[in-house]
Amino acid sequence: MVMHTFLETVYASLLYLLSLVSYLPEPTTLDLVNATVHLSIVNGGQGSGIVVSTESTPTSCELTIVTAKHVIEVGKELVLDNTPNLVPNHVQAHQSQDIGYALYTLPHPCTTYRYKAVELSKEVPPLLAQLIHMGYPSNQWMVGYSTYIGTYTYSEPYRESIPLYTLAITSIAGMGSSGGPVFYKNKLLGVLIMGENSAPFRNYITPVSYLQDLLPELFINAEII
Repeated sequence: MVMHTFLETVYASLLYLLSLVSYLPEPTTLDLVNATVHLSIVNGGQGSGIVVSTESTPTSCELTIVTAKHVIEVGKELVLDNTPNLVPNHVQAHQSQDIGYALYTLPHPCTTYRYKAVELSKEVPPLLAQLIHMGYPSNQWMVGYSTYIGTYTYSEPYRESIPLYTLAITSIAGMGSSGGPVFYKNKLLGVLIMGENSAPFRNYITPVSYLQDLLPELFINAEII
């Protein structure tokens, strides 16, 4: 009788927890804005990035920020949101694809700041699906809508022999947009890496699935389809 009551209690508790999860709010556009960052390069140039995880302590906040590989290749000179001396304490780039991440340690708990971590998309959108992209072209905040138009393989990226596997979108993004996030259903689909400055003005993104090689902890119990 006691065991029966115990199992009923456990079952009721699990149902309660599941009900809480089902009512968790979906990320809003403001949440996406608060996850998007500006990265300025000390010796000139700029890029964009996206917060994918935060870790708070009573005295600090560690941000993991994903951006394009060609942005973080400048090393520890990426100033976060124009804050003097706020540069990464660690950077790592993907071996073959144009994506990477930087770790920043801020001097106060994470609740002190606007930064929110975004969820990763676990699916490739259907053709012509609507997307949102954000970034800081020319040091100016930008948010826009794009359309997904399929996969694209670029065979000579930066004069290297390994091809880039990208997703193509229809949008116009200026200098400084590199590393900026592209969202599908308000989840991170990938980061902008290059674009065309003439018709048809396509832009290309590295899909978030390549982060599995760099940040596998973000993909625990997740299946990218």
